[in-house]
Amino acid sequence: MERLVRGARHDAVETLLARIADVLSGEARRKLEASLADPKRATGCLSLKADAGAATLENILAATARLAFVNALDLPFQIMEDVDPALAQRLSRRVDGETAAEMRRHSYTRRLGLSALNLMHRRAEIIDALIDLLLEIIHRMQTRSRRRVVGAIARDIERVHGKERLLVDTAIAAVDSPEGHLAGSNFPTGCGSSGSGASAQPCPVCGDDRVRRAHDPFADLPAIPRDRLRRNWTRYR
Repeated sequence: MERLVRGARHDAVETLLARIADVLSGEARRKLEASLADPKRATGCLSLKADAGAATLENILAATARLAFVNALDLPFQIMEDVDPALAQRLSRRVDGETAAEMRRHSYTRRLGLSALNLMHRRAEIIDALIDLLLEIIHRMQTRSRRRVVGAIARDIERVHGKERLLVDTAIAAVDSPEGHLAGSNFPTGCGSSGSGASAQPCPVCGDDRVRRAHDPFADLPAIPRDRLRRNWTRYR
Protein backbone atom coordinates (compact mmCIF):
# COMPACT_ATOMS: atom_id res chain seq x y z
CA MET A 1 0.00 0.00 0.00
CA GLU A 2 2.77 2.40 0.88
CA ARG A 3 4.43 1.69 -2.46
CA LEU A 4 1.19 2.46 -4.27
CA VAL A 5 0.85 5.75 -2.42
CA ARG A 6 4.39 6.78 -3.27
CA GLY A 7 3.83 5.81 -6.91
CA ALA A 8 0.59 7.80 -7.11
CA ARG A 9 2.28 10.81 -5.52
CA HIS A 10 5.19 10.61 -7.97
CA ASP A 11 2.82 10.36 -10.92
CA ALA A 12 0.85 13.38 -9.68
CA VAL A 13 4.02 15.47 -9.40
CA GLU A 14 5.21 14.43 -12.86
CA THR A 15 1.81 15.23 -14.33
CA LEU A 16 1.86 18.67 -12.71
CA LEU A 17 5.35 19.45 -14.00
CA ALA A 18 4.41 18.27 -17.48
CA ARG A 19 1.33 20.52 -17.50
CA ILE A 20 3.45 23.50 -16.50
CA ALA A 21 6.13 22.77 -19.11
CA ASP A 22 3.58 22.22 -21.89
CA VAL A 23 2.00 25.67 -21.59
CA LEU A 24 5.32 27.55 -21.55
CA SER A 25 6.03 29.55 -24.67
CA GLY A 26 9.10 28.89 -26.77
CA GLU A 27 10.67 32.13 -25.60
CA ALA A 28 10.09 31.23 -21.95
CA ARG A 29 11.69 27.83 -22.46
CA ARG A 30 14.77 29.39 -24.05
CA LYS A 31 15.12 31.86 -21.19
CA LEU A 32 14.81 29.15 -18.55
CA GLU A 33 17.39 27.00 -20.32
CA ALA A 34 19.75 29.99 -20.58
CA SER A 35 19.23 30.68 -16.87
CA LEU A 36 20.34 27.13 -16.05
CA ALA A 37 23.24 27.23 -18.52
CA ASP A 38 24.71 30.44 -17.03
CA PRO A 39 23.57 30.48 -13.39
CA LYS A 40 25.79 33.39 -12.26
CA ARG A 41 24.53 36.03 -14.66
CA ALA A 42 22.00 38.68 -13.59
CA THR A 43 19.02 36.45 -14.41
CA GLY A 44 20.75 33.11 -13.83
CA CYS A 45 19.22 30.53 -11.53
CA LEU A 46 21.66 31.36 -8.71
CA SER A 47 20.92 35.08 -8.95
CA LEU A 48 17.18 34.40 -8.95
CA LYS A 49 17.56 32.44 -5.71
CA ALA A 50 19.70 35.11 -4.01
CA ASP A 51 18.43 37.44 -1.30
CA ALA A 52 17.80 41.11 -2.04
CA GLY A 53 20.64 42.28 0.21
CA ALA A 54 21.12 45.76 1.69
CA ALA A 55 19.17 48.81 0.55
CA THR A 56 21.49 50.08 -2.17
CA LEU A 57 20.84 51.28 -5.70
CA GLU A 58 22.64 48.27 -7.18
CA ASN A 59 20.51 45.80 -5.21
CA ILE A 60 17.29 47.61 -6.11
CA LEU A 61 18.18 47.51 -9.80
CA ALA A 62 19.12 43.84 -9.53
CA ALA A 63 15.83 42.96 -7.81
CA THR A 64 13.93 44.94 -10.45
CA ALA A 65 15.72 43.03 -13.23
CA ARG A 66 14.87 39.68 -11.60
CA LEU A 67 11.22 40.64 -11.27
CA ALA A 68 11.09 41.84 -14.90
CA PHE A 69 12.63 38.53 -16.00
CA VAL A 70 10.01 36.50 -14.15
CA ASN A 71 7.14 38.63 -15.47
CA ALA A 72 8.42 38.33 -19.06
CA LEU A 73 8.17 34.51 -18.87
CA ASP A 74 4.36 34.72 -18.70
CA LEU A 75 4.22 31.79 -16.29
CA PRO A 76 0.98 29.76 -15.94
CA PHE A 77 -0.14 30.89 -12.48
CA GLN A 78 -3.65 29.59 -13.15
CA ILE A 79 -2.37 26.02 -12.93
CA MET A 80 -1.18 26.60 -9.37
CA GLU A 81 -4.67 27.53 -8.18
CA ASP A 82 -5.60 23.83 -7.92
CA VAL A 83 -2.29 22.73 -6.40
CA ASP A 84 -1.82 22.15 -2.69
CA PRO A 85 0.34 25.05 -1.37
CA ALA A 86 2.31 22.61 0.78
CA LEU A 87 3.22 20.56 -2.29
CA ALA A 88 4.21 23.67 -4.26
CA GLN A 89 6.38 24.85 -1.37
CA ARG A 90 8.06 21.46 -1.04
CA LEU A 91 8.90 21.32 -4.75
CA SER A 92 10.16 24.92 -4.69
CA ARG A 93 12.45 24.14 -1.75
CA ARG A 94 13.78 21.13 -3.65
CA VAL A 95 14.77 23.45 -6.50
CA ASP A 96 16.38 25.89 -4.05
CA GLY A 97 18.53 23.10 -2.70
CA GLU A 98 19.79 21.92 -6.10
CA THR A 99 22.60 23.45 -8.11
CA ALA A 100 22.35 24.37 -11.78
CA ALA A 101 24.30 21.23 -12.72
CA GLU A 102 21.89 19.04 -10.74
CA MET A 103 18.91 20.73 -12.37
CA ARG A 104 20.32 20.08 -15.83
CA ARG A 105 20.47 16.33 -15.07
CA HIS A 106 16.68 16.16 -14.97
CA SER A 107 14.72 15.46 -18.11
CA TYR A 108 13.83 18.43 -20.31
CA THR A 109 10.18 18.52 -19.25
CA ARG A 110 10.92 18.00 -15.56
CA ARG A 111 13.57 20.71 -15.26
CA LEU A 112 11.41 23.23 -17.13
CA GLY A 113 8.46 22.44 -14.88
CA LEU A 114 10.53 22.65 -11.71
CA SER A 115 12.17 25.92 -12.78
CA ALA A 116 8.84 27.51 -13.69
CA LEU A 117 7.19 26.33 -10.46
CA ASN A 118 10.05 27.69 -8.39
CA LEU A 119 9.84 31.11 -10.06
CA MET A 120 6.06 31.26 -9.62
CA HIS A 121 6.57 30.52 -5.93
CA ARG A 122 9.42 33.02 -5.55
CA ARG A 123 7.78 35.88 -7.46
CA ALA A 124 5.90 37.06 -4.37
CA GLU A 125 9.12 36.91 -2.34
CA ILE A 126 10.95 39.01 -4.93
CA ILE A 127 8.17 41.63 -4.85
CA ASP A 128 8.18 41.74 -1.03
CA ALA A 129 11.96 42.13 -0.94
CA LEU A 130 11.86 44.95 -3.50
CA ILE A 131 9.19 46.79 -1.50
CA ASP A 132 11.29 46.45 1.66
CA LEU A 133 14.30 47.94 -0.13
CA LEU A 134 12.28 50.89 -1.40
CA LEU A 135 10.77 51.54 2.03
CA GLU A 136 14.21 51.54 3.63
CA ILE A 137 15.49 54.01 1.03
CA ILE A 138 12.51 56.30 1.69
CA HIS A 139 13.12 56.08 5.45
CA ARG A 140 16.75 57.08 4.95
CA MET A 141 15.73 60.06 2.82
CA GLN A 142 13.27 61.23 5.48
CA THR A 143 15.91 60.88 8.21
CA ARG A 144 18.46 62.88 6.23
CA SER A 145 15.92 65.61 5.45
CA ARG A 146 14.99 65.86 9.12
CA ARG A 147 18.65 66.17 10.11
CA ARG A 148 19.18 68.93 7.56
CA VAL A 149 16.23 70.93 8.89
CA VAL A 150 17.36 70.54 12.51
CA GLY A 151 20.91 71.47 11.52
CA ALA A 152 19.71 74.60 9.73
CA ILE A 153 17.72 75.70 12.79
CA ALA A 154 20.73 75.05 15.03
CA ARG A 155 22.96 77.13 12.76
CA ASP A 156 20.44 79.98 12.82
CA ILE A 157 20.38 79.87 16.61
CA GLU A 158 24.19 80.01 16.73
CA ARG A 159 24.09 83.28 14.78
CA VAL A 160 22.36 85.14 17.64
CA HIS A 161 24.29 88.39 18.23
CA GLY A 162 25.58 88.85 21.76
CA LYS A 163 24.79 85.28 22.72
CA GLU A 164 27.67 85.09 25.20
CA ARG A 165 26.49 88.25 26.95
CA LEU A 166 22.95 86.92 27.15
CA LEU A 167 24.15 83.67 28.69
CA VAL A 168 26.23 85.49 31.28
CA ASP A 169 23.31 87.78 32.20
CA THR A 170 21.08 84.75 32.52
CA ALA A 171 23.50 83.06 34.90
CA ILE A 172 23.87 86.22 37.03
CA ALA A 173 20.11 86.74 37.22
CA ALA A 174 19.52 83.11 38.13
CA VAL A 175 22.07 83.28 40.96
CA ASP A 176 20.88 86.63 42.29
CA SER A 177 17.17 85.84 42.16
CA PRO A 178 16.41 82.16 41.54
CA GLU A 179 12.65 82.71 42.02
CA GLY A 180 12.53 86.08 40.33
CA HIS A 181 11.64 87.55 36.95
CA LEU A 182 14.18 88.35 34.22
CA ALA A 183 13.59 91.90 33.06
CA GLY A 184 13.66 92.93 29.44
CA SER A 185 16.51 95.37 30.11
CA ASN A 186 18.79 92.39 30.37
CA PHE A 187 17.26 90.44 27.51
CA PRO A 188 15.47 92.91 25.20
CA THR A 189 12.70 91.57 23.00
CA GLY A 190 12.21 94.93 21.38
CA CYS A 191 13.67 98.37 21.79
CA GLY A 192 11.60 100.35 24.23
CA SER A 193 9.75 97.39 25.81
CA SER A 194 10.44 95.12 28.73
CA GLY A 195 10.74 91.33 28.43
CA SER A 196 7.19 90.87 29.73
CA GLY A 197 5.63 93.23 27.20
CA ALA A 198 5.20 96.12 29.68
CA SER A 199 5.07 99.84 28.83
CA ALA A 200 7.88 101.38 26.81
CA GLN A 201 11.21 102.21 28.42
CA PRO A 202 14.19 103.95 26.81
CA CYS A 203 16.46 101.57 24.99
CA PRO A 204 19.61 100.88 27.05
CA VAL A 205 21.64 100.94 23.83
CA CYS A 206 20.44 103.99 21.91
CA GLY A 207 18.04 105.70 24.38
CA ASP A 208 15.31 105.82 21.74
CA ASP A 209 11.94 104.39 22.79
CA ARG A 210 10.27 104.95 19.41
CA VAL A 211 12.10 102.38 17.30
CA ARG A 212 11.05 98.85 18.24
CA ARG A 213 13.14 95.74 17.57
CA ALA A 214 16.18 97.85 16.72
CA HIS A 215 18.38 95.84 19.06
CA ASP A 216 16.47 92.55 19.04
CA PRO A 217 19.13 89.80 19.24
CA PHE A 218 16.66 87.29 17.78
CA ALA A 219 15.40 89.38 14.85
CA ASP A 220 17.28 87.39 12.20
CA LEU A 221 16.01 83.97 13.33
CA PRO A 222 13.09 82.06 11.79
CA ALA A 223 9.76 82.60 13.48
CA ILE A 224 9.54 79.37 15.48
CA PRO A 225 12.99 79.39 17.18
CA ARG A 226 12.83 83.18 17.57
CA ASP A 227 9.55 83.10 19.52
CA ARG A 228 10.72 80.20 21.67
CA LEU A 229 14.00 81.92 22.55
CA ARG A 230 12.21 85.15 23.41
CA ARG A 231 9.88 83.35 25.77
CA ASN A 232 12.82 81.63 27.45
CA TRP A 233 14.87 84.82 27.78
CA THR A 234 12.06 87.07 28.98
CA ARG A 235 10.60 84.90 31.77
CA TYR A 236 12.58 82.83 34.26
CA ARG A 237 10.80 80.91 36.99
